[in-house]
Amino acid sequence: MKIEGTVEDIIYRNEENGYTVMVIDCGGDPVTAVGYFPILSEGEYLSLEGDYRYNSKYGMQFEVKNISSVSPQTKEGITRFLASGLIHGVGEVIASRIVDMFGLKTFDVIENKPEELAKVKGISLDKAQKIAQSYSAVQSMREAVMFLQGYGMSPSLSLKIYREYGNSVKDILLKNPYKLVEDIEGIGFLTADKIAQKIGIKPDSDFRLRAGIIYILKSAAEKTGHTYLPIDELYKSVQDILKISKTNDELYAFYEKMVIDGKLKFYSKPEHKCVALSYLYNIEKNIAQRLLHLIESADDLKVDYSQDIQNYENKKGYKFDAIQKQAISSCLNDGVLIITGGPGTGKTTIISCVLDIIRLKGGRFLLLAPTGRAAKRLQESSGKEAMTIHRALQPDFRGRGFLYNENNPLDYEYIIVDEISMVDAYLMNGLLKAIRPGTHLILVGDKDQLPSVGAGNVFADILASEKLPTTHLTQIYRQGETSNIVSNAHLINNGKMPIIDNSVSSDFFFLSANSPEKILSATIEMITTRLPAFTGLHPTKIQALAPMKNGVAGVINLNRQLQNHLNPARPSKPEISYGGQIFRVGDKVMHTANNYELEWQRTQEFGVIERGAGVFNGDMGIVVSVTPSVGELIVEFEDGRQVTYGAETLEELMLAYAITVHKSQGCEFDAAVLALTGGSYMINTRNLLYTALTRAKNYAVLIGQRETIYKMVKNTYTQTRYTMLQEMLYEFGEKMEMFL
Repeated sequence: MKIEGTVEDIIYRNEENGYTVMVIDCGGDPVTAVGYFPILSEGEYLSLEGDYRYNSKYGMQFEVKNISSVSPQTKEGITRFLASGLIHGVGEVIASRIVDMFGLKTFDVIENKPEELAKVKGISLDKAQKIAQSYSAVQSMREAVMFLQGYGMSPSLSLKIYREYGNSVKDILLKNPYKLVEDIEGIGFLTADKIAQKIGIKPDSDFRLRAGIIYILKSAAEKTGHTYLPIDELYKSVQDILKISKTNDELYAFYEKMVIDGKLKFYSKPEHKCVALSYLYNIEKNIAQRLLHLIESADDLKVDYSQDIQNYENKKGYKFDAIQKQAISSCLNDGVLIITGGPGTGKTTIISCVLDIIRLKGGRFLLLAPTGRAAKRLQESSGKEAMTIHRALQPDFRGRGFLYNENNPLDYEYIIVDEISMVDAYLMNGLLKAIRPGTHLILVGDKDQLPSVGAGNVFADILASEKLPTTHLTQIYRQGETSNIVSNAHLINNGKMPIIDNSVSSDFFFLSANSPEKILSATIEMITTRLPAFTGLHPTKIQALAPMKNGVAGVINLNRQLQNHLNPARPSKPEISYGGQIFRVGDKVMHTANNYELEWQRTQEFGVIERGAGVFNGDMGIVVSVTPSVGELIVEFEDGRQVTYGAETLEELMLAYAITVHKSQGCEFDAAVLALTGGSYMINTRNLLYTALTRAKNYAVLIGQRETIYKMVKNTYTQTRYTMLQEMLYEFGEKMEMFL
């Protein structure tokens, strides 16, 4: 519906995203209007489109979807507009004097005869020009935002575009709306394509084809982890998605132009020709070259650490086997060492010995992991400080890089990275840029875990290349500690059914449920009552896992149900809704994207003690504050960082009572409950089941059918990831060996 009226009062405004709460005089009772607006002032006459919504705390509100503005038409309205603070140098007194002199012609004078303002007492000629410039800037911004909203842009996104392009926004949009895709975070090809259709840009224009190719390759990276596409697949995707009639020869000629322009790169493999976005090609090339350079830059003189290893054995009452001793020696001597092994194979023990020797020798070391939870676990197991890779590199929120880089490297002799299978190509590239030659890099992981969520297949490619020193740990040392989780994880990994022992002394349990509805109810009961009673754990310390988001027992519905049980709606708990989710105080949540610009702070009793920027995919926390009137909430993450979320960032937040197995990578939970419904062959795989089970530290519960477990154990399907790193490592490694 539509309402019209004058802005009587602006109660609240968020200058970052434009969220505004204001009172509108529509001729009857005042109306509280809320939404995302360009700069507004009291006294303006507005036409608003939207709907009335009842807010339990603030009463009836009009939620605005579209807005158009008409300059004030009365002397009182003009005076209030000028005195609103929008126009630099004009307060109530000056505003009244201007309107008293020029009346309803005030805006015409400011726009066309600003020198006339100097006739007003208190306004010099210089001040008159500044008033006119300020008024012009406000009008230009509002016109641009209104123009963008006419093409379906939200007010907050419109402001973001205007800040990027300024007064050139109309020219840029009308000439090439696809430029938005490259320049503005949050605008994809499909949005730009809709604008282009309204403007009348031809479907086969070069602008559209270029943007479409970039979109297809970016989507392949973001959705399936590919760093390139085979040229035949790209031909097909371009035709299917863009609906254009061009021959493959014509498309190839266009790809060549984009290569010359620096947007694309060609790379040849024996099986096909690759087409990659230049930045992804350069990332994988840089990873390969820097890893090999670290090996080359290591000291040729190898130190004998056998006595140090024996001293550690004597101190700990432990006996290393020959493979472990060699791994420890290689960690301390080699430029790069890869250590891979499943749970209980001694990875942690090796690293503990390495750290003890480094400490005794006075060496400088840094312990890293991809996520906060993984870093916390590494710190607990090693007894030494550990941090996330992002925190160590310190994101530069002015750009997409890091403060520590090739020009400002980390100053450590040894850098150890745990859970390396989680690290995507972007992060690995950033880390390697910050490692100076001569540093010893130790990469620790489990080759049978799921690949990284982000683009690339770094760990698998490194192992497959066979160009870096690698220790494979296969002997299980921790099985004797009566851990059924560990022994069953290895059984699953070897293609065998887990041994089910539901006795009270076990840490691994199976509960049979033969329908999605029964799996859902059993999972809810297990987390809310049965496991807390059995283990003493609070329900929020028990993590629900599922292979998929959708479905009766999928992550989305599990979160709704668990939220209703564990944190139900109450008048004392304010809440807001966004994207089909309700967030209220006390909710368990997860951040789902890497946001280098999102600001955080740590507080203590006496105030803020630290500020920074950067919140990352997989960070988990609790909602500690919700302010429905302004559409904001505050999350406190597990490491104490507090982050405020509003309209522009709430899409990066999800409830986390339940998460997908992919999202659980790098995490370790006191107890994990896996809801196993029959799903896609491509999803319900052996390594997904293995990954889920190894997330549980003390208790693991599988709920579903034995047949589902059997099918997963036997399903070795792994989705192909198109990457170039393996071949680059081999190619550059061969060249390097020629000169050794």
